[in-house]
Amino acid sequence: MTPRTAWRRRRPPCGARDAALSRPRLADEVTSLMMRDPAPAIEALTDGISMDKSLDLRLIPEYDGTAKQSIAEWLEKVELVCKLRGIDNIAEVIPLRLTDGAFAVYLQLSDDERKSPPRLKDALLAAFAVDPYDAYEE
Repeated sequence: MTPRTAWRRRRPPCGARDAALSRPRLADEVTSLMMRDPAPAIEALTDGISMDKSLDLRLIPEYDGTAKQSIAEWLEKVELVCKLRGIDNIAEVIPLRLTDGAFAVYLQLSDDERKSPPRLKDALLAAFAVDPYDAYEE
């Protein structure tokens, strides 16, 4: 028996091959079920899995206090990421992404200012926000 004839013997008869091709694939069936009602499929996929509400700090860029990025824009990004991740107190997250001069300013704040999100934001804005006159000069 040559390799060519051995291959022909292992090959299914034409009728069986055609039946396998005409039968819907499992992936197609799952897709059609999810299109009709995705809630049970999503629930089955996440069953027993707790949704992770932790914060990946890489989502928030570091802020060093230079004029490369606006402090107001940076604070908006921090608030948005914290809101999306379900974190209520942004005052706990902000110091983790401050570096250089910005972190030095943070260290000079009182404990009350460090713990209160509105007071912390106001202090950082006062220290790093560009004065409208200076912005006009640039």
